[in-house]
Amino acid sequence: MRLFVAIPMTHHMKQSLQGIQKEMNRKGYKGSYTRKENLHMTAAFVGEFDRPERILEAMNRVPVPFITLELSRLGHFGDLYWVGTKKNPCLEEYVFRLRKEFQENKIPFDAHPFLAHITVARRIIAPKNTEINVPETHMELRHVCLMESARDADGKVFYRELGRVSRGIMKEL
Repeated sequence: MRLFVAIPMTHHMKQSLQGIQKEMNRKGYKGSYTRKENLHMTAAFVGEFDRPERILEAMNRVPVPFITLELSRLGHFGDLYWVGTKKNPCLEEYVFRLRKEFQENKIPFDAHPFLAHITVARRIIAPKNTEINVPETHMELRHVCLMESARDADGKVFYRELGRVSRGIMKEL
């Protein structure tokens, strides 16, 4: 199973992110845009791991704090485009504690430094010297989810929620 811990976006946040995607498309950014249902922020990418119950147990030991996420800017890693959020020490501390819990329980994860962002497009060929408006949008973090990444019959990526933690309480689906 290909697994990750996600911070799901609220409906309002997804609408703002889709607005950014539409503006990118109008301004000539060509590529593959993230579908609305797949928009999220990754707190920890686990990868291939067949013990989701161990991840949920570890997640449950790290209470989810009250966090407000605010969009800040459009950025990219090569041809992958993302929308970042304003610096948030509380979010960074939560992710640090979650990853530390994974490490202590021998749950594998991608140890790259955390950068709070939401992937909005991949394989983008971008026009030069264009500005994209990132609207002032914020959301309250309600819960974090353990997600499985899979492909449907057409080969499209979809995410399936396996469980969630909200205010320190684990809820399995």
